[in-house]
Amino acid sequence: MRVALTLCALILFGPAPASAWGYQGHRVVGSIADQLLVNTDAARQVQTILNDGDPHGKLTLRLVGPWPDCVKGVDIPFDLGDAWTRELMTAARAVPASEGGIEDWPANWAGDSVQTARQAFAGLHFQRTDPPPKVKWNVSFEDHTAYLLMAGLTKRRQLAKGGAHLAEILRAIWP
Repeated sequence: MRVALTLCALILFGPAPASAWGYQGHRVVGSIADQLLVNTDAARQVQTILNDGDPHGKLTLRLVGPWPDCVKGVDIPFDLGDAWTRELMTAARAVPASEGGIEDWPANWAGDSVQTARQAFAGLHFQRTDPPPKVKWNVSFEDHTAYLLMAGLTKRRQLAKGGAHLAEILRAIWP
């Protein structure tokens, strides 16, 4: 069971087409999870696994988050760098506990992602180009500045959720 849960955590933490943050975003998510796990058994277990049993090893979720990353995808807001901020930690701590058993969490989180995508696309208009060159769709904005502001806020919320969910999985594996 622990192997399955660990694999689930790695799959959710690793890059995926629907959540391709690039190396910086994955470092932010890992950094948030590191902070949410401080002084827990889950933190000690992660430390042991990442550092081959060396209790003084330097590897953290923040540092290993980008390893499987293909370094492409959605850019995170430039002011975040590649680690947690007070703003993100406040948002991560406000993420409610996932409902149901751990086996239900991925489906619940996917549903939340679909709702977030709906909000992210609000105010965008897509038009197919004719004839279709390399780019097959033109996108126009009702208000480009408002869209950019919303995109930045959405990215911050999603990064906080990612870190909170990673910490939640690891706490479920090692309570």
